[in-house]
Amino acid sequence: MTPHIFKRLTNPLRASFLALPLFYAGAGLFSMVAPSIAHAEIAIITHPSASLDAASKEEVARIYLGKSTQIQGTKLTPIDLIEGNKTRDAFYLKTTGKSPAQVNSYWSAQIFSGKGQPPETAVDDIEMVQTISSNSGQIGYVDVSAVNASVKVILTIP
Repeated sequence: MTPHIFKRLTNPLRASFLALPLFYAGAGLFSMVAPSIAHAEIAIITHPSASLDAASKEEVARIYLGKSTQIQGTKLTPIDLIEGNKTRDAFYLKTTGKSPAQVNSYWSAQIFSGKGQPPETAVDDIEMVQTISSNSGQIGYVDVSAVNASVKVILTIP
């Protein structure tokens, strides 16, 4: 005979009442992490010789989600930071509204369906600046503190 407590847990309505507090606890933890991600100021960068002087957040999001290859007629190849990088997490949250898990899920679906591949990656802001400054036709993003004269800033996202 099944103990009485297990019978109660198999009732979907009762099980949902038990899951709700766990959901809200998890949401509370995310809300404590999300503000730290959201406070980073991000610079969208290109090679100094790029003809592009400015871009919108929406145009940058389309490039990074593989939905476009150009901004205002300038062909650009996106370079991404590696997974787990705080600047990367903030970038995707601010430009696409997607969390790190949602970005990973998006690219998994794109790969599986044969619709696209995620951008190549740089390990950190230093490597990103070096990569963008030595290759025209690429676009990247870094924390504003990493910007130097070797790259051109086309958008700053607060």
